[in-house]
Amino acid sequence: MNKQTPLFRVVLWLLTALLVAWAARQTSLTAVWRILRTVSVSQLFLWIGLNLLIIGTLVGRWWLILHGMGKAVPFWQMLAYRQAGFAVSLFTPGPQFGGEPVQVLLLTRRHGLPARVAIAGVTVDRLLELVVNLAFLAGGLWLVLDGGLLGNLGGWKTAVFSLLPLTFPLFYLIGLGANHQPITRLLLPFKRWLPVTWLRVIMQAEREASLFCRQQPMYFAGAVSASLIAWGCIVAEFGLLFHMLGATLSPVAVVSLLVVMRVALLLPLPGGLGSVEAGLVWAMSMLGGETAVVLSALLLFRLRDLISGGIGLWLVNRLLLFPAKSFTLSPSGSSSPGPVLPTLHKHEEEEI
Repeated sequence: MNKQTPLFRVVLWLLTALLVAWAARQTSLTAVWRILRTVSVSQLFLWIGLNLLIIGTLVGRWWLILHGMGKAVPFWQMLAYRQAGFAVSLFTPGPQFGGEPVQVLLLTRRHGLPARVAIAGVTVDRLLELVVNLAFLAGGLWLVLDGGLLGNLGGWKTAVFSLLPLTFPLFYLIGLGANHQPITRLLLPFKRWLPVTWLRVIMQAEREASLFCRQQPMYFAGAVSASLIAWGCIVAEFGLLFHMLGATLSPVAVVSLLVVMRVALLLPLPGGLGSVEAGLVWAMSMLGGETAVVLSALLLFRLRDLISGGIGLWLVNRLLLFPAKSFTLSPSGSSSPGPVLPTLHKHEEEEI
């Protein structure tokens, strides 16, 4: 396995380089620079403000979930933790995952949250994100494929079958709300080969997540609302950027480009580098738009992500290496506004 890993990395980066090179060859740097020069400072600040609103809304969702679990962590510190997790996910090859363990580690190390609560909070947050992303992609793909906006790619059936593997988070969330613990049931037959401590924490975390989904409907509804608001802002931000760059796109065309971008991010490339560039250039050419506009938008996207990811990496270093007392607030900042959730039942302990 170790011998294959370097080869996989070489192939991965070679594919990335080829996709980026292909996308860059579709237009000239002079055309890209000409378009970028038309962006005003006020437009740029409006675009940055929308991005900050999206980040704040997503952090607010996570903050609401932890509050519903009876753990109040200051919002601004959770913002720092999410940025740290984002940086790890961004620079890790894969579909925007990898930073979740960092978020769990920061909650447990810096605020003394039990591992089961930290894991449950991050899990529910990511599940809601995945479910709402899935709903958007399903609707967007149906709109794009059934309408033939990007050519004849198979219609709505292609959209349905392409998203079937992504339905797991939805059914898992439904299972938690129905007082089931699917992962626990899956792991118990293999308990003799698993560390007892890990198994116990997983069971407790899944139980905490299930209790939150069933017993905190107001907090759950607030978290879902935050997800929907964030997606509305994402669509608005995406459309605003192309409008800033002089592209005349219909709302359906904006959604089409955003769907292509989100699907490209699912490929196992760091930050979707190469796949996003190639996908958006192809989609814009299918829509009859100017390729230089897409590459101009991508330069701004990549610059934004590099700055945000760089801040996140700096936060990872600061938050993990410096003493917790340098960052946490007074003890009252971590008081519990909600119920303290129970741990495992006796029969569940006996199963282990």
